[in-house]
Amino acid sequence: MDPGRFLIRCAILVLAFSCVSGQGTATCINCCQNYENIGESRRSVQSQWKSGQAPLCDKDLKKGWYRFTSFVGGKMPTKKVNINHCGTKAPIWLDGTTNNHPSRPTDPVVRIKACVNVFGRRRGCFDWFYVSVKYCPGNFFVYFLQPTYSCYRAYCAGDGTPCPYGQTGDSLATCAGTKKFPSSYLGRPVITVKDEEDEAVSLYCIVPIDRKIRDWKNVTYTIEWFSEGKLVKDDLFCDLPQKKNCIPLPNDKEIRSLLRGDDGLYEPGQWISCEVAAKFNGNPWSDYVTVLKPFFAGIQITPSTLIITECKEPFAKELTLTPTIPVRQNSKGGYLSVTFYLPDGLWLVNKEKCFVELKGTTPVKVKVGATCTTLHGLRKQKVITPKITNKKDSLFWKRVGLPTVWVNVFQKKESIHKCKSVTDPHYRMLDRQDVIRERWYDFFGNGDFSLYYNKERNFEVQTRQWDCNNEGSITCNCGVIIRDHNDLIKFSCCGEPRKTKRDDTTPIMVDIPRAKCLAPGIS
Repeated sequence: MDPGRFLIRCAILVLAFSCVSGQGTATCINCCQNYENIGESRRSVQSQWKSGQAPLCDKDLKKGWYRFTSFVGGKMPTKKVNINHCGTKAPIWLDGTTNNHPSRPTDPVVRIKACVNVFGRRRGCFDWFYVSVKYCPGNFFVYFLQPTYSCYRAYCAGDGTPCPYGQTGDSLATCAGTKKFPSSYLGRPVITVKDEEDEAVSLYCIVPIDRKIRDWKNVTYTIEWFSEGKLVKDDLFCDLPQKKNCIPLPNDKEIRSLLRGDDGLYEPGQWISCEVAAKFNGNPWSDYVTVLKPFFAGIQITPSTLIITECKEPFAKELTLTPTIPVRQNSKGGYLSVTFYLPDGLWLVNKEKCFVELKGTTPVKVKVGATCTTLHGLRKQKVITPKITNKKDSLFWKRVGLPTVWVNVFQKKESIHKCKSVTDPHYRMLDRQDVIRERWYDFFGNGDFSLYYNKERNFEVQTRQWDCNNEGSITCNCGVIIRDHNDLIKFSCCGEPRKTKRDDTTPIMVDIPRAKCLAPGIS
């Protein structure tokens, strides 16, 4: 991490901890019975973090009572711990000069200052807060801990010799390791079509294997198939012929898993994906590597929305039907035949294509036009419904449906106006668009505001603004939500829960709040 950025985060950390540094002593209600265990031996002051190791981080720790149960010791250190110890980069230790651990079970809960050693600054106590400590019957301590502000910061406990990195155990003598297969040796899976004559289309998931490990004999691979996000098949590949349900490893540079089209595991019109993992025999699985993008196995119609202006060139717009998997001959020797149901006011320019044939993966184009005399008003929405006419002749395609196409038809010579809200923020009004000098206005409110509302179209846009400077005198956009009838689309970097001041660390989130899907034609 860049040192400058790290120091900025540290400064923010100081402010954050200032809110909790004055917290009172925690109340112990059966805390000697109701506590959570923390058992990593790496929290010992003897455990030194090294480059390449995963440092401990307590950012996700829930606030509450905890007991350190590792064999290295269950007491937090009361003297300064150097950086890169306790299995982390910034260790948390107790300042014994501010208070002592209780010595008897009858002693009350005590509060001790906890220090976070960041780069060794401020004598190892760059950030600080308080930890409550209780001595319990059975000769152990429990601590009331809170999550750290960020990574990598973790609580120290014990001073014994820990297990070597990557190993765990109940004692130093019983430390045992698990070796996780490095997923970097696994290539990115790719889905392809099996070349054959059957009408049912089978798919391959092909995984390249790094040349360095092709001769390894102690590795098991798994390839999992998903249809619309649901697991439909998994194959095991290994070099153990005596193992059941295990496909022998190939001797070449890749592994192939087959998803047959006639097994009923997927249907045309579904999104298919696959992923791969590997493990050394007797050890845990590696991280999964998945396809870069799910594969749509069906017939795509593009675009999903057409915009046509009455009696104005171009008089027609094209629709393209593209099979992403090959359409092969069915049992009656035919291919797929598609027709189009068009509402009044729309028509096919090339009328000979009222019925089109889909064959192989060859795209087919049709042109749609609008009739001037039957469509009136600013905009009318129409729906084109494509339909396969001979599905019953095919076992493979018999249940597939084609997506509808929404058509927006605009009245001739009706100009389209637009408004804008940009930067901090400046507004351009819905004025004439042919003026030389545009009309701009400024508005620096903080909160949620209605940018545009169209009662006739049942459409509106709302924006959210937050402070963009320390004085709060300037605001800027951080989110927008768009509603078209009952459909909502939300774009926001305002944070959850909402922040009132600009924060460049919050990611941009895209959400479809209602039912997580949109009506046809909304994109």
